[in-house]
Amino acid sequence: MRSYTNQLWPHTPFGADKRPFGHSVRLLTGFAVQWADNGQQALPVAAAAVFLPVHRTATKTVVPPMLHFGYQAVAVGSEEEAPQVADFLDRLLVQGRRHAAGLAWHSFEDDRAALLAHATGGAPGITALAQAWALREVRERATAQLTDTGEDLALTGWTIGQACRENELAVPDGSDGILMPHRVQAIYEYLGMDPPLAGEKLACSAVVQAFATTLLAGLARRHIRWDGVLPVARIVRAVAWDSFPNVLHHRLSPSGTGR
Repeated sequence: MRSYTNQLWPHTPFGADKRPFGHSVRLLTGFAVQWADNGQQALPVAAAAVFLPVHRTATKTVVPPMLHFGYQAVAVGSEEEAPQVADFLDRLLVQGRRHAAGLAWHSFEDDRAALLAHATGGAPGITALAQAWALREVRERATAQLTDTGEDLALTGWTIGQACRENELAVPDGSDGILMPHRVQAIYEYLGMDPPLAGEKLACSAVVQAFATTLLAGLARRHIRWDGVLPVARIVRAVAWDSFPNVLHHRLSPSGTGR
């Protein structure tokens, strides 16, 4: 499984107390999964988490040149690695449930069952989130606030792309944005032809989706706001270009599988 991150402590993203000269930072964390179909079941082929610092009480106006975030992403190199994607998410959810300022997901219920089907080791993070999700407005003490950006923005049933357009987030659906499901499927089917490039494409799409989800949750919970249209792809390129140099500097072919 291929991994991508800009964090120095990816195994403890919320653990500032474990770092030299660390200080407490409230991190709003958004998640995203990219799915493909192997003919028998849905496979998580890439996933990402984005970590955005937010203030405890104030609403911050974000502007592109100063908007930075942390990210972790993974992508499969083969079908057999799908359980590792689920386990990657589970590990972050175990930590984030207690230490994040908030956790966000777009239409979590659409992903929950398939993730649990692939996860190993009991999946405590995914299981705990699933149990809390239906009652997410009743916040348990000392736990992260939960936001479903597919349900909690008065846009029930909308896709992530529709939610972004409604809230003035400019997110393309091409190589530097959120890949459409048929393009994710095409990349998965040609995975063996160029695994490094395919991994970049899938993981970058997951990062963009996770970042958009984080922004939408921050807006809904009044942690952040923005003026005008926020160029999500441009911000991701500025922050993550070194993790995804081929994807962010080349466009996909019309088939979704070429350079």
